Amino acid sequence: MNDYAWVICVGMALLGLALLLREHARQSHQLQDMHKMRGSRLYEEIYAIVEAVRTGDLDEVRIERDRVSFFSIYPPGKIADFDFQKAGYPPLNNARAYALAQVLALDIPQLQSGRNYEFRRYKEMRPNGSANEIYIFTAKKAYKAEVMAHRTRMNYNRLY
Repeated sequence: MNDYAWVICVGMALLGLALLLREHARQSHQLQDMHKMRGSRLYEEIYAIVEAVRTGDLDEVRIERDRVSFFSIYPPGKIADFDFQKAGYPPLNNARAYALAQVLALDIPQLQSGRNYEFRRYKEMRPNGSANEIYIFTAKKAYKAEVMAHRTRMNYNRLY
């Protein structure tokens, strides 16, 4: 009976080691994708928009296969939209879209706040049956209310 227990323990240890190595390889690959994205000509063009929206009150940042869109809390609406096809770039695959989302999170400081923003991934089904992943940073309701109250007070004080 002890021989079986020993074999099971060794097997579990090897399985755990294999899972750790697999996760390490996945993270290394993601870091490489992020470095490639940050050094790309595409990101250089997007970075001009990042610089402009960095200090604003962002409501949502959407990273899709064919575009990146930035939306404002106040005034509400779209601030900027970078369409890859119009700029001469092919659509992103899911790995590159995720890398772009991670690089944007590093370069736009307010997106790093877990208290104010949440990061979600959606799957969008295409007509041919394949799935596109859409990554979205969304401002939480409490943060939106805080920003709107602050902006309303600022506008009220300007009037009087």
